[in-house]
Amino acid sequence: MRSRFRTMFVVVVSVLLVSVFMLANATSSTQAQSAATAAPTEPVIAVNASNNGGAFITLVRNMKLPAGTVIGDLHANSSEDISFDTHATLDISCVNVVVYRETDLTDLVRHPFTCAGDVLSLTGTGGDYSVDYIIVTFSSLTAAQAAPLFVVRSVQGQSLPQLGGASSATSVATAAAPSTP
Repeated sequence: MRSRFRTMFVVVVSVLLVSVFMLANATSSTQAQSAATAAPTEPVIAVNASNNGGAFITLVRNMKLPAGTVIGDLHANSSEDISFDTHATLDISCVNVVVYRETDLTDLVRHPFTCAGDVLSLTGTGGDYSVDYIIVTFSSLTAAQAAPLFVVRSVQGQSLPQLGGASSATSVATAAAPSTP
């Protein structure tokens, strides 16, 4: 009878120790997650998107592309149609803007959009996945019209700066002439 109590005591103490250990690890894991999901340090601006899917622009500073300057990274769902007033949102005229869509390889492909007044409108590519549209401003309408159709960045293995991080990259892209489809 004495050995049965001893066995029960060892089992109960072992279960308690394991429970305390698991509880302590869960607390530190939760603290690490809350530190990792801190708010971005770059300004974020919400814009109108169809399907109430939510789209927002993260302002990007000091990133140059050939002949243009990146001013924003528009995060959206690929099925959304998006429109916003560039003058009210970004303090620029949309006639001097080019919109690029970032591919899986981080290359940029010029994305069609319309500009009426200062309202920029673009149609999503379809599907149901996250997509980034890169908003680039140019010094004039002529420079924007002459912007390259493709910007190849995958050759250099570089991508856009991460939120809250290295947004000081300059001249990270090289323009490429369009190849045959």
